[in-house]
Amino acid sequence: PPVKCRKINRTTFELSIKAVSCTVENLLKIAPVISSSISGKYKQYAAVSSEADEAFNSVTYRIEDVMIDKSLTVDSVEGLKSPDKTKIPIDTETFIDLKTSGSILVAGKTRSGKTTGIIAILLAVLQFWRDRHGSNVIIIDPKQAELSRIPHAVTVNSNGGAEPIMEKMKEFEATMKTRQEVLNRLSEETGNAVKWWDADMNPSFLFIDEYVALKSLFPKPAKGDGGYNLTSFEGSLKRIITMGASAGGFVIIS
Repeated sequence: PPVKCRKINRTTFELSIKAVSCTVENLLKIAPVISSSISGKYKQYAAVSSEADEAFNSVTYRIEDVMIDKSLTVDSVEGLKSPDKTKIPIDTETFIDLKTSGSILVAGKTRSGKTTGIIAILLAVLQFWRDRHGSNVIIIDPKQAELSRIPHAVTVNSNGGAEPIMEKMKEFEATMKTRQEVLNRLSEETGNAVKWWDADMNPSFLFIDEYVALKSLFPKPAKGDGGYNLTSFEGSLKRIITMGASAGGFVIIS
């Protein structure tokens, strides 16, 4: 069949194969064959993805150097800053696009590097400082471990209660509501939907470390508890996650 190869960058190629002698469905299955056939100076390359065109006339494979080191290496915190506040760098080629992403769940075993990775994300966000609409980065550490030693991080009180954490979450939720009201007003004035990045807003993040441990600190609902209970905590978190992204507010749960 007709085959075309196009160089995307120094480590990536696109290989397009026309569906002439076989079906698109069969062409989509041959990634292992293509990868094992690449040899010589390109032996470190492999087919990492495949996609059929809309008319099902051809299949395009993405061929990449799978051995290249794409990790970020910086000499200072400033090196983590992205030229675009809506994109958080993960490595030299990968970004979290906050225009299309929602909140983030980070899972892994103890000492696997979850917190270190999240700190890198937050350091990138902090490079843009506060905006005039109350942008914020809040770190919650219920275990009173190393994160709780950071100035302004939130942890349990002296009695082991999570009241300060609940208070901070309500504050974050209130800020998201205020930011959304600003966006709604701007949208009404312009006649078009105004996004948070167009309204000179910077992203806000609520980082909850040790989420499972934190949930165990909240009591079950009881009469006269003033809203300090597990149901209120989960309700506030759900509202922030489902409604916060449109106002530039995101949650990271570890």
